[in-house]
Formats: sequence, structure tokens, C-alpha cells
Amino acid sequence: MGFITELWIPILVSAVAAWIVQAIVWTVMPHRKKEWRKVGDDDAFKAAIRGFNLEPGYYMFPWCDDPSKAKDAEFHKKMNEPPLGTLHLWAGRRSMGACMAWSFVFNLAASVSVAYLAWEALERPGVDYLKVFQITGAAAFLAYTFALIPGGIWFGKPIKSMAYDVADGLAVALLTGGIFGWLWPAAQAATDAVPGAAPSP
Repeated sequence: MGFITELWIPILVSAVAAWIVQAIVWTVMPHRKKEWRKVGDDDAFKAAIRGFNLEPGYYMFPWCDDPSKAKDAEFHKKMNEPPLGTLHLWAGRRSMGACMAWSFVFNLAASVSVAYLAWEALERPGVDYLKVFQITGAAAFLAYTFALIPGGIWFGKPIKSMAYDVADGLAVALLTGGIFGWLWPAAQAATDAVPGAAPSP
């Protein structure tokens, strides 16, 4: 855990910076504004769902509980008749404060993971800025982007939304790499390593 002692400043600064950028992306930047759309008549839609007494969770429609019946003609007919999709029901209103707090916890965990990988992959103090940027930026890109792609593939997320995820993740990754490169510990002077050595003039 020595890497945390050495890199706690870039870990903290990059986590805060990532949190700020993500907040700006979702509240200010225009590319996410039209990603979500209204279903039409909200009241009628909610009333229809409420009538099924569904518990909070993930739902897919149509759905086949018995794998042996997945090849039946009746189920195939349902799969060819829109609408098709998934539904995610919440237990209640989401707490903005709690979501923001947990987002920062995730960012902090990502920065700790980036720091660990870089500390093990690089010569410890005194590494060139661009080398630190390269390693930490790549690690941050994996942390903030790649885990989102399989879910998008399997559950039909629009290509545009997946592209937004990649672009936003890249922006955070570049910022993270820049911060780690900037705040990476410098090499100690040679006199620090030699007891009794005279300081340089």
C-alpha cells in the first residue's frame, strides 16, 4: 500500500477532477441532453405498469422463463412483434446527494487502481511526464469506458449513446493521465541518497 502514501495527491486530485467533469457532462454539455426521451403520456404509462404490481428490478419483454420453450413458434412471434426492450424500475425517487457521493467513491476507487498499476509498471519516482501520462491515461480509459460496452452490446444501447460513453470516458482518462503526469513524485537528488554528501552549490 506504499503507492497510496506516495501518490495520494494525484489520486485525490484526479478523483475530484473526474467527478467535476462528469457533473459538467451531464448537466451542462449538450450532447447528453436528448439522449433520454419521453414515453408519451407519462401518467398512462405509469398506470399501466402499476397495474402489474412489479417489484423494483430489471425486466425484459418479451421474456421466456423456460429455455426449452425459447424456440417455440409462439415465442418467436412475440420476439418479432414490437415493442421489444428492457425496463428498469426503481424502488423510489433517487437521492441526488447519494448518487453524487457514490459517484465520487467510484472515481476515487478508479484513481487508486490507476495509481497502483502505474506504480507497479513504472520506475517509481522521477519518471518522464509523457510515460506517466501514457500508462495512467490508458488505465483510466479502461476504468471509465470499457466496462460499459458489453452491456450496451447485449441490451441494445444506441450506438450514439455508446459513442458518448467512450468520448466522455476518454476526456476523463486524458485529464487523469495529465494530473498523474503533473503530480508524479520527482526523483530525489543524488545527495539525498548519499549520507554525508555535500550539497551542490
